[in-house]
Amino acid sequence: MSKWFHRGKFARMRGEERAVKDGRISPQSRQEFYEGWDEQDRYMQPPLTSDQEAERDEALAGIQAFLAANTEVSDRPGSGQ
Repeated sequence: MSKWFHRGKFARMRGEERAVKDGRISPQSRQEFYEGWDEQDRYMQPPLTSDQEAERDEALAGIQAFLAANTEVSDRPGSGQ
C-alpha cells in the first residue's frame, strides 16, 4: 500500500472530502488516494439490516437467473468449445 492509499484512508477517518486538491499529484497516486478513501468509507458504513440483506440477495438471485438464461454453455470460460 502506498502512502497515498493511507492518506486517503486517514482523510476519510477525519471526515475530509474525497478530493485531492494538489494538482501536482500523479494520476496513479490520485487513484491510490481514492482507493484508500473508498476502503475506509466501506469500513465506516453501518451493517446491513435484514431487509437490506434480503433485497441484496433477491437482486443477486435475479442477476444470476438472467445470466443463466442468457448465456450459452459455449460462451462460458473453460467450456472447451
